[in-house]
Amino acid sequence: MERRGGSKFAASEVTRMKSVHFEDDDILQIRVSDKPIVREISQGWNTNVSYAEDGSIVEIVLLDAKKEGLLPLEFKRAA
Repeated sequence: MERRGGSKFAASEVTRMKSVHFEDDDILQIRVSDKPIVREISQGWNTNVSYAEDGSIVEIVLLDAKKEGLLPLEFKRAA
């Protein structure tokens, strides 16, 4: 097991992140794992986080993403 950002993961569990913006509803869906979702927790009125059985984050859904200034996304490379 390796550590990244304070969470444990096995190298074989790493998947490519996928994000989709549903423009008509202004919903940003960020998928970080292919694991099945077993639990969802609302972090506020516009943020929901979904978790896998092992407690790892699978998906983050942000409502009113553009309106809240979360889009357009900016990507930076770590030094």
